[in-house]
Amino acid sequence: MINIVTNDDGIYTLGEDLITDEGLIIPKDFSWDGASVPWFATLIVPRAYKVLEASCMHDWRCSKARTPSERKVADRYLYERFKAKFNIVRSTLGYWGVRLGAFFGIGVRYKHWADPIKERIKEWKDKKT
Repeated sequence: MINIVTNDDGIYTLGEDLITDEGLIIPKDFSWDGASVPWFATLIVPRAYKVLEASCMHDWRCSKARTPSERKVADRYLYERFKAKFNIVRSTLGYWGVRLGAFFGIGVRYKHWADPIKERIKEWKDKKT
């Protein structure tokens, strides 16, 4: 069981270091948004409690990924964790959900084809506020 602190915004924060199966250390105070599942897909993959640890490890790995292949490793890791909790259909749909997110630049920290589009959206939102 991992030590997690939550806030009212749906953000989770580690209360202590988390050591993965491979010995990677996710530092205390790392924050993530849980499983970022669209509302219409929550019947397939739940948003929170069953996958909190897996989503933490996935988001941390994504934050460290500097290439598309490193992101794919993070997504594959999540898939393996899903398989331990869900049937193959739910696990596979969850995996392809995060792969689709990667394709559209969600959670990527490297140069991506969608960067100009995301920048335009950000500028548009900033103008509205």
